[in-house]
Amino acid sequence: MKIRNGFVSNSSSSSFVVIGTKMTEKEALKAGWWDEDIGETDKLPDGFRVLLKDNDFIVGEVLAEGEDYLEGNSYTLEDLNVKFAHVSKTLGKPVQLIMGTRAC
Repeated sequence: MKIRNGFVSNSSSSSFVVIGTKMTEKEALKAGWWDEDIGETDKLPDGFRVLLKDNDFIVGEVLAEGEDYLEGNSYTLEDLNVKFAHVSKTLGKPVQLIMGTRAC
């Protein structure tokens, strides 16, 4: 018998923590980071992802994702400041820490 420690869900969902920004599909298409047929494109900056939550496109660096999303991840305030500056500069706009759960 398998015993699961931690959060258990019967739904198909995934939790995430991202340093990034929310944008519309139109903005993601215009930037060349999203294609309606294939999803993420190779024009997306290295290490960046596009996550879809409801009608939002979240673009940025994923710090944690998945059912065990907090396992093994830790960041100092200095680490986060560097990541925030890098993501903001790369996207050319202010960014924020975005956390949530989305359908898979």
